[in-house]
Amino acid sequence: FVNRFNSQKVICIFDGKKSRKRRREILESYKGNRDEQGNIRTPFDLNENSLKDLEKLQMRVLYELIGMMPVKRLYFEELEADDVIGYITKTFFRDKKGRRVIVSEDRDFYQLIDDHTQVYHPRKKLLVGRSNFRDHWDTIPENVIYYRIIEGDSSDNIKGVKGWGTKTIEKFFPEIKKEKIESFEDFDQLIESKRGTLLNTKTGAKIINQKEVLPDNFKLMDLTQTMLTPDERLKVRAIIEKKVKQSLNDFYEFKSRCDELNLSSTIYMRSMQLLFNSLKY
Repeated sequence: FVNRFNSQKVICIFDGKKSRKRRREILESYKGNRDEQGNIRTPFDLNENSLKDLEKLQMRVLYELIGMMPVKRLYFEELEADDVIGYITKTFFRDKKGRRVIVSEDRDFYQLIDDHTQVYHPRKKLLVGRSNFRDHWDTIPENVIYYRIIEGDSSDNIKGVKGWGTKTIEKFFPEIKKEKIESFEDFDQLIESKRGTLLNTKTGAKIINQKEVLPDNFKLMDLTQTMLTPDERLKVRAIIEKKVKQSLNDFYEFKSRCDELNLSSTIYMRSMQLLFNSLKY
C-alpha cells in the first residue's frame, strides 16, 4: 500500500479493550451478538487461555510487528478504530491538503469520502473516491449515513426499519440520491414532509412507526462527529506528529517478544524481512 499510494505517513488503528463502552451508553445491546460469538478482535485482551485463539494471537503479533516499523499505532481504551479514523480524516486533517486513503472493506467509511479522502478495498483492489462514487453507490458520500441509519447493521446489533433497504429508501426519498442532506434534523423534516404519502402504504408506514430508532442509530453510526475527548485528541496529534526512528535494536526487542509468545523462527525471519523492506521509505 505504501508503494501503491506513495504514502508519506502510515497510521494503523486498533479497537480499544473497552471500545464498546461509549456506544453501549446509547444502545445497551450494541455488538452484543459479537460477545455471544466471542468475536472480539483486539490485541489487548489476551490472557493465557485466549493465546490459544489463533485470530487474537495474529492480532498480537501484528501489533508487536507494527511497533517495530515506521508506522504510527493508535489505540484508545474506550474508542473503536472507526471513531479515530473519522476524527483523523474529518477533523485532524480537515484543513490540510494532500491525499488520505482509508484501507478497509467496511463501506461505513464511505461517509468520510471527500475531495481528499478515498476508501481502498484490499480484497477487491478497488479504490473509491468522490469522482467514481456513483459507480458503486448512486448517491453522494454525505448522504450515506441516512441510508445506514434506516437499514441498520446486523453485524453490530443495530436494528433498522424492518423491510427497508436501498431501493425502498430511494423510492420514497428520491432526493437522497442527488441533494446533500445537511443534518439529521433536515432528514427528519424530510420524513415528516412525506408522512401522508408514507402512511398510505404498508411499507411506507413502517418508517413512521419505527422512526424512534433513527436518532440513536445516527449517534451510533455517524463517523463525521468525533467521540474523542480533548485529551484523546491531544494524544492523536502527539503520535501522528512524532517522528519515528528505527534501529537494529528494535529487531532484538521484537525477537524477545517472539520468544515470549512462543512464535516460530519462521515468523521472526519473515517479520525481519518485512521490517527491512519498510525501512526503505
